[in-house]
Amino acid sequence: MTTLDQQSSTYHYGSSEESSSSKGIDINDALSILSNRAACKSSHSKVEELDEKKKNMGQTIDLSAWTRPQERPCKCPGSTSENSKTNEDHISDEQSNKKRELEEASRHRMELLKIEMQSWSMSRLLHDIFRLQSERVQTYKNFDDALETVLGSGNITSYPTACAKATASFSVISNTVNLIKSTIIGKHLRSDLQLLIDQLQDVEKKKLHSTAALHLEKIRENNEVSTEGGGEIDDKIVNLLRNGIISQQQTIANCVETINEVLEELRYAVSEE
Repeated sequence: MTTLDQQSSTYHYGSSEESSSSKGIDINDALSILSNRAACKSSHSKVEELDEKKKNMGQTIDLSAWTRPQERPCKCPGSTSENSKTNEDHISDEQSNKKRELEEASRHRMELLKIEMQSWSMSRLLHDIFRLQSERVQTYKNFDDALETVLGSGNITSYPTACAKATASFSVISNTVNLIKSTIIGKHLRSDLQLLIDQLQDVEKKKLHSTAALHLEKIRENNEVSTEGGGEIDDKIVNLLRNGIISQQQTIANCVETINEVLEELRYAVSEE
């Protein structure tokens, strides 16, 4: 039987912004994105505006922090002029207000969905988990494709947007699965399924962390093996990075195996309904 979460445990990714003065990917940019550190420069690069409606529906891992420099004030020379500060404060206030409005709208939608789920049968609730798992698989594919494009093009500017979109999608899926779980427990009194759904959520969280770590290792490896700047390749560092890649790939493969086992047990529960 084909399982919903089947996907290759081997990833082939792509990388960051290329310049004539540096070889390969700027590792500082990569680290900023994946370790949630805002870049502090004399002038901030403009990042493509995100779909705020999805971005602010909650997050599992805050991979979009790199795109929000206003949350960590820059102390670079030339950035403290009174006019600039006033403009930044105004923009920050507008964004904060919009974020609160979107979060409130998201909570309202979840409350409506919670009410609607009270009329759902056990079979429908479980089938919706399978649908959400399919969405998770597609979100991983989109996330991986985005990084592969980056590594292939040498341009990392689109990656923060891909991170934010993936984060928002995973969060919405996770929140909906938790809502289904609470309905299964509260209405259908199936505490046995709670353990399976909790396991599914925990393993998905681990898989997402490992995927983010794998992306970073791929970016660093690509940076090391690039010869654009004419620098020498450090085989020792490259080997360490490749070992790290293999380790993360194995962790992801183990997660996928566990997820498929849990889904199989949930399918068995559906067949009993």
